[in-house]
Amino acid sequence: MQNYPNLKILMLTAMDDEKKLFGTLRAGASGYLLKEVKPHLLINAIYEVLEGGLPLSPSLASKVLKYLKHEPNSGSLPALGTEKLSKREKEVLQWLKKGLSVRQIGEQLFISDKTVRKHLEHIYEKLQVHSGREAIVKGLNS
Repeated sequence: MQNYPNLKILMLTAMDDEKKLFGTLRAGASGYLLKEVKPHLLINAIYEVLEGGLPLSPSLASKVLKYLKHEPNSGSLPALGTEKLSKREKEVLQWLKKGLSVRQIGEQLFISDKTVRKHLEHIYEKLQVHSGREAIVKGLNS
């Protein structure tokens, strides 16, 4: 991933395993879907990755949320690394952390997809990352 920072990886697997899920995301995957995913949802996930989203199969998304709820700082973004972000950028990052797509974030915040993408661009620049997944990881680990 270091040699190809713009490379997007969408994991498609039969492994419904937390260790594999978190290991894959830490290694740089931009999404993680189970092979049972319907074709139209797979296509949507590809577009979501290209928009900076983090598509996850529903059963896996619930595991991520469960994990985050048990983390000491899961309720709010850590200050280190994210203190440079505006209030709106932090809101966008919070929604991204919950697994929402660009379109869904826009709907939640009553802003256009284009505005969400611009906020994501600023977040990536300020956190010195190249994807939504990296921004989430940096936000959780900083």
